[in-house]
Amino acid sequence: MLFLTRAKKSYFGSEFNLRDETDDEIMQDVNSTMTDLATLVHDGILESDSEQLFTRIVQMCLEAILDILRELSQHYKSLFRIAHHYFLTEDYQFSQKILSGSFLFPPNSQGSTSNGEISTVSEYRHRFDGLFDLTRDWDVLPDLMDLDAIFDRPGSFITHMLRSTQLLINVNKNLGDAEQLFKITMLLSSEAFEEYLCETDQENLGKQAMEHCFNIHESRIAKAKGNRNNLDQIKVDIRRICNKLMEYPIYKQQAQQFLEKHDECITID
Repeated sequence: MLFLTRAKKSYFGSEFNLRDETDDEIMQDVNSTMTDLATLVHDGILESDSEQLFTRIVQMCLEAILDILRELSQHYKSLFRIAHHYFLTEDYQFSQKILSGSFLFPPNSQGSTSNGEISTVSEYRHRFDGLFDLTRDWDVLPDLMDLDAIFDRPGSFITHMLRSTQLLINVNKNLGDAEQLFKITMLLSSEAFEEYLCETDQENLGKQAMEHCFNIHESRIAKAKGNRNNLDQIKVDIRRICNKLMEYPIYKQQAQQFLEKHDECITID
């Protein structure tokens, strides 16, 4: 990176002639990159320890993604990248908001996340809608326009949506949000995802979300042993979920098995 910074200041860099709009766009990107690198050199970060360098680069990436979202608020790749970043830093609640709610970015006026991570991202806060709208039963990406054009572009949109849906499931699993996982399971068996995922992926992800939902309720049962009132509420929740899931052939067997496994505290009709 130091060599690139020096190259920017060299005679050849200053004498580079632009020929057309494509060259102009390329040079804008080059100049932007060089400016970032020059900043790192000026701040002495390139000569510091790797942890400080990593933190600074992450902050610069978040700033760049924020610039994209200011122009294209439903840029799904940018939303995924931010959600994935906060998932890796174990800020699951903020990651959940990015994926399926609405959120302010940066997270607060001090530029720090809910787990105390300090950021130098722009102090101007913007509200954005999340990637998925889980309140809709027929289309979870209502603001995604011109779907045919997206499919025609290089890269696999379906593969990207597979990763995004997998992240959505993992975030709610780590939060222990059984209700959200149940909602995702139901949506994956409906028309909500059929334009964005292939049928096999829908089924596999739906079963995965259901399994995580059941695991959370199993933990609730274990913690509530001996407490009749808590067990009664768990019984109501599980019967409601399983009765609904058994309406779908792909979930019926697992839902029945789950009820039978816990018949000591759940009465089966």
